Amino acid sequence: MLREYFARIFGIKIVDFLKGTEINKYYHFYSKIMNWDRKALEEYQYIKLRQLLHHAYKNVPFYTKRFDENNLTPDSFKSLTDLQKLPPLTRTDMQKCIKELISLNANISKCIKDSSSGSTGQPVIFYHDMLTESTGIASGMVGWSLGGWKNGEKHMYIWGNPSSLDKWKRPSSKIKKFLLNYERFPAFHLNTEEGFKNLHEKVIHFKPLYLDGYSHSIYKYALYLAKNNLSYACKGVFTTAEKLYPYQKDLIQKSLGKVHDSYGCSEINGIANECSSQDGYHLLTFHIIFEINSSRNGPAVTVTDLNNYSFPFIRYQNSDLCMGNKIYYGCSCGSKLPKIEGILGRESDIVENDNGGFFAVPSFLGGKIFQNIKGVEFHQVIAKKDNSIQVNLVVNQEFQDSDKRVLEKYLAEYLDTIKWEIKISDSTDILVFQSNKFKIFLKEQ
Repeated sequence: MLREYFARIFGIKIVDFLKGTEINKYYHFYSKIMNWDRKALEEYQYIKLRQLLHHAYKNVPFYTKRFDENNLTPDSFKSLTDLQKLPPLTRTDMQKCIKELISLNANISKCIKDSSSGSTGQPVIFYHDMLTESTGIASGMVGWSLGGWKNGEKHMYIWGNPSSLDKWKRPSSKIKKFLLNYERFPAFHLNTEEGFKNLHEKVIHFKPLYLDGYSHSIYKYALYLAKNNLSYACKGVFTTAEKLYPYQKDLIQKSLGKVHDSYGCSEINGIANECSSQDGYHLLTFHIIFEINSSRNGPAVTVTDLNNYSFPFIRYQNSDLCMGNKIYYGCSCGSKLPKIEGILGRESDIVENDNGGFFAVPSFLGGKIFQNIKGVEFHQVIAKKDNSIQVNLVVNQEFQDSDKRVLEKYLAEYLDTIKWEIKISDSTDILVFQSNKFKIFLKEQ
């Protein structure tokens, strides 16, 4: 309790002092304005947008050129909807124009250079300044609060790759871990029975109230608990970074606690979070503008970060697809933040058929079909070089021939002329992991 009190009162403030961030300032500010009504919040967004557009036009060569090419000036935008006059920023733009996207007055030596995972096949490099880091982290924390988390409460992260371990060994990282009252466990260690045992022992010893991490890694931990008649009851679980499927969510909630999924991307942190009602994802519009735009493959996510002045993301299309094309208002949790149904997946998760049609893998082989099939622990889809589809399944003893027939019937109807096969195993060896994140869909190279 003493450490929790210390973390709540002093933790973020000390981290800010050591790192030069302003997380505490924005965490408290966003905690207040998230309760503003729709009109007040949109007025705030518009003021922030105007400031960003004037800065980008004056200081960022890419946007100066883009505005001029489209006969636009910052004064062309009289409302939030006018933002759609500006063509979106694509990953291809970022690859071709990275130098032009850096603000002329940015102190790039003090910025954090990062890159996306490249799961779309288009890895991109970008920069975050301290304002972007502060507002992004603060937004994520406010997003957690929608699921019940309170600043200072004990939590554990389950994520990271081998390069993360070097960072975690740094004195500054260890101090931050103590100040913010959390522990960590590397997700890439969850590939052996010993790894799961070590994680569970660490959880039992640390007793976190919340777990946070890669969706698939937490699901694998829940599966380990279920297989070994173990459990750990926590107040909540925050999943992120990967598509969470209903059958995975159900098992996590049975083995660990109530799940609150979150959505963001490396380029823009803290975009949307599932609340305590688990009825859609609230958009954290106090630091972003979120749009749903039509694309060839479906409703495309378009996001503007209102705080990144060193490397502006204005109308950024990150290749994610939205469930549905509407933004809703009103929720039983009481939050006034708008919300979306959820995220469908990435455009790279699209398969084209011989008739010129296409479908999204997370949609056609996602949650609903597995609600009617027992015994499936993992699933994965591989697009083969010959344009056929291979469906990998890891199953347990509950999986029956009748379950396979249900899936075969579904695939035959849905895939139509596309050739397909089901590969069944009781081992996770058939599954491929990239960057220590599980990839639901792979294209054979």
